[in-house]
Order: sequence, then structure tokens, then C-alpha cells
Amino acid sequence: MPENGFTAEEMEVLLPIFLDSGREYVVQLREGSLRLRNLQADGDSLGAMHRAVHSLKGAALQIGFDEIGTLASSIEDLIEHLQTLERVPPESIDLIDEGAATLTEQLDAVEARTPRALPDGLLERLQALARQKRDSA
Repeated sequence: MPENGFTAEEMEVLLPIFLDSGREYVVQLREGSLRLRNLQADGDSLGAMHRAVHSLKGAALQIGFDEIGTLASSIEDLIEHLQTLERVPPESIDLIDEGAATLTEQLDAVEARTPRALPDGLLERLQALARQKRDSA
């Protein structure tokens, strides 16, 4: 369990709430990604995805799951930059999907109490694509 200032008893209460809400946020992220992929997205889709990943980031960082928070933050940065574009490139959707899958794996690892490192290069690729989008805007 992370060092977060919560007692073991408090974590026993908080952890199931965090996992349930975290999984719901990932579902919302995946649903938005699917709408983008199927070209059925409107301006609200990226906004809903942004709110979901922002909420997951905050919850993860508050409870002490820094890797989940950092990953969610990188996805959030990419989504913020995509909101400035007229069209979302397919490679961005692919990377969001990879991030969502990794968030699910991280949540599963938290539940199993078996910490798991983030895949090599994922944060860097998210950050590079967000920077690329920002620099080209």
C-alpha cells in the first residue's frame, strides 16, 4: 500500500471506492475513444474523456497511487491538446486506448496488492504526442 497518510483502516474503506470509481472513469475514457474512432464524436466526447481522466488523476494522487495519477495526467494532457484540433488523428486514439488498458492493469494490480510498473516508454510517447500537437497548433 502507498504511503499516503491514511491508516490501514481508512484504506480498507477508501480502496474499494477508489477502485470502483477508477474503473468507471476508465470505462468513460474507453467509450469516448470508441466514439472518436467511429467518427461519432462531438465536442462533448473529448470533454467527457477529459473529465473522467482528470477525476481519476486526482483520486489516484490523493490516495497515493502516483503511477496511476501520473499516467492519467499524461493522458489528460494529450486530450487537452486534442481539444484544440479539428480532427483527432488515429494515432492519438490508439495511444489513448493503450493508456486506458494500462490504467485497467494498474487498477487490477492495486486490487491484487501487487504493484506493477508502467510499460516502458508509454509516458514518454503520450507526452511527445501532446507536445507535437501543442507545437503544431
